[in-house]
Amino acid sequence: GSLYAVIAPNQKVVKPAGDWNSVRIIARQGKVEHWLNGVKVVEFDRNSPEVKKLILASKFKDMPDYNTMKKGHIVLQDHGDVVAYRNIRIRKF
Repeated sequence: GSLYAVIAPNQKVVKPAGDWNSVRIIARQGKVEHWLNGVKVVEFDRNSPEVKKLILASKFKDMPDYNTMKKGHIVLQDHGDVVAYRNIRIRKF
């Protein structure tokens, strides 16, 4: 739970390898919350000057569309380890 390489989680609540983690991402009107195992670990406003400044200081600074899309594809990421996903649901509010 983070805005990858821009905003780190405020707590470490990830379960050990081999256990299932529960994730919930809520995005409404530019406000985003990341919940991990029932704990809110990241909250930000996509349109705030603070987030824009953090992005300009990140590795995404040369990607003008970063954090601007309002709809599109969902990307699931791994770093070369065995990864499993289950019960993925997307709801429009």
